[in-house]
Amino acid sequence: MVTELNTNAPAGVAAKRGPGRPRKTLPPPPDPSPPPGISDPKTINPPPGVVDPDTWDVKGCVVTVDLGNGTTSAAYKNAQGQIVAIPDKDGQLCTATAVGFEQGDPAKPVFGRAAMSMRRVHPEWVCTFAKRARGKGDVPAIVDKDGRVWTTREMEALFLASRLNHAQEFTGERIAGVLITVPANFDDAQRRASLAVVEQAGYTCIGTINEPTAALLRYAQGKNGTFLVADVGKGTSDISIIAADGNTFTIRAAAGRSDLGGAEFQACILQHLMDYAAGNGVVLDPAQDHRSLILMEYEAENAACDLSSVQEVAIAFQAQGRLFDVSLTRATFEALVSDLCQHIRDLVTEAMASANLTPEEIDGVVTVGGASRTPCIRAVLESLFGAYKILTDIDLDKAVSLGAVEAIGLKLNELTAGGNMALLNRLHEYDLRSNVKVNDVCSWPIGVRAQDCRTGRDTFVVMIAKNTPLPATCRQVFGLIGGDVGTGDTPIIVLQGDPEEPPDKARVLARFQLSDLPPGPTRERIEVEFAMDCSGLANVHAKDLFSGREIAEQVDARDAVQKQHVA
Repeated sequence: MVTELNTNAPAGVAAKRGPGRPRKTLPPPPDPSPPPGISDPKTINPPPGVVDPDTWDVKGCVVTVDLGNGTTSAAYKNAQGQIVAIPDKDGQLCTATAVGFEQGDPAKPVFGRAAMSMRRVHPEWVCTFAKRARGKGDVPAIVDKDGRVWTTREMEALFLASRLNHAQEFTGERIAGVLITVPANFDDAQRRASLAVVEQAGYTCIGTINEPTAALLRYAQGKNGTFLVADVGKGTSDISIIAADGNTFTIRAAAGRSDLGGAEFQACILQHLMDYAAGNGVVLDPAQDHRSLILMEYEAENAACDLSSVQEVAIAFQAQGRLFDVSLTRATFEALVSDLCQHIRDLVTEAMASANLTPEEIDGVVTVGGASRTPCIRAVLESLFGAYKILTDIDLDKAVSLGAVEAIGLKLNELTAGGNMALLNRLHEYDLRSNVKVNDVCSWPIGVRAQDCRTGRDTFVVMIAKNTPLPATCRQVFGLIGGDVGTGDTPIIVLQGDPEEPPDKARVLARFQLSDLPPGPTRERIEVEFAMDCSGLANVHAKDLFSGREIAEQVDARDAVQKQHVA
C-alpha cells in the first residue's frame, strides 16, 4: 500500500523497483544556511596584475598547474614545441604551497618558502594544506589583524594568482588558460572547487586532468602496456591502473584517499617525539604548546625526508624550555608507519580488483609524488609486483605538471566540441594540437537519495557506479508518492559516496526540486537522468513524464546548483 504524504508537504519520489519489491521515496531536504562569519569569496576583487582575458588582443599560452598540498609546480609548451617547467620568483620549480600575511596584514602577502619560514613564528597567519578543504565549502583558514576571516579557498586562490602572475612574466606571454590537475579520487565537488580556485585567481580554467593520468602521459606516450601509477603526495594517495596503446590511454580503475599522504607519515614521527618528551617528564598540550609543535613538525618532516636516503637520523627539538636529542632509525620509522603502509597496500589491491587484473598483468609501476620516495612505500610495491617492474626514469615532483601539458590540446578540443569557441582566437595553434586520447572512469558512485516505503529507511540509489567508463549516461524512472493528492514539489537529492554506507555519510552534491507537479499517476512518473563528462563533472535532468515538467541542473561545488533549464 502506497504511503500518502501530507498535502502541505512536498511530494516525494519513489524509485521503481518492479512488482513485489519495496518502493523508495526521496525525503525533502533541509535548507542549509552558510556558516556564520565567512565572507563571500565572490566579493573578492581579482588579484592585482591579472589581465581581463576578454580584453586580450594577442595570442597567449596555456599553463598546467599541479596545485598540491605540499608543493606546486607549473609547465607550458613553448613556440618550439618544448615542454618547459616554470620556476617561481625564487627560481624554484616546486613551490611550497603556503601563503600568509606578514603581521596579519592582507596588504603584505607572502608566499612559498617565505610563508613557510613565517609559519615558524606566526603560524596563525599562514595557510597550508588548503587542497584538503576543496569541495567542503567555506572552511576558515586564518583571521587577519583586522578580524577578517579568510577561507582556504580565498587563500589558495591568492597563492595561485601569485604563482601564475610570475609564470606570465617567465613565459613573456599572456596566460589564456589554465589546466589544473586533481587526484583521480576527487569527487564532483572537489573537482568543481579546483576549477573555481583557478577562476577566482583571475584566470580561465580549461578543465581538470587526473594526476596519475598526467604522470603516465609524461612517461608512456608512444608505449604499449598496462601500468599502475602510485601517486603519493604530501596530502593524498592515488592509485590508478591505466592501459597505454600508443597515444591512447584508458583508465581501467582508480582508488585513493584524500586523508593519506606524507603528512600522515610525518605525523607518526611527531607523535614519536611527543611520546619521548612525555617519557622524560614533558607532556605537550596542543593548545598551550602550539608553537613548539609547529617547530617539531618541521623536524619531523626533515627526518622523514632524510630517512629516504640514510638509515638513521638525529633529531633535536625544544619543548617547554628543555632541549631533547632523539635518534630515529629507518627500522623504527617503518614500524611507526606500518599501518599507513598497509593502507597504501589496500588501495593497490582495491584498484587491482576493480580492474580485474593480477600483478603479472601489470607491465610497469610508475611512482610520483614526494612521499613515494619513502622506502617502505616502495617496498610495498616491490612486494606486490617485483622490484624490476618499478620504473625509476621519471621526475617524481614535476611529472604531473609536465605530463599534463600533453593533454592541453585534448582538453581544448573537448571544449570546442561542446560549443565553447571563445578561447580559439586567444591561443597558439600548437596548443590546439592533440596527439593523445584519454578514456577516463567515474571516480565515485553517484546517484540519488531515496526512501524505502516498506522499511522507511533511506537508501543511496546508484546511477553511475565507480570506475564506469566516461562519458556515461544513466536514466531511471521513479514513482511519485502523493502525486495523486495534489500539486507539489518533488525533491531530488544528488549523492556521491559509498553506497554500502548509510546515505547520511555520503556527500550531498545538490538539492533541487521539480516544482508544481499536477495530480496524476504515481508509478513510473519521474525520469531522472545523470550524465557525467570526461572531466568527471555531473549534470542531472529530471522530468515528470505525466505533465512534461522538467528541470536540468549542473552540480555546484558548494552543495548548490546552477539552474540551466526549467520547462
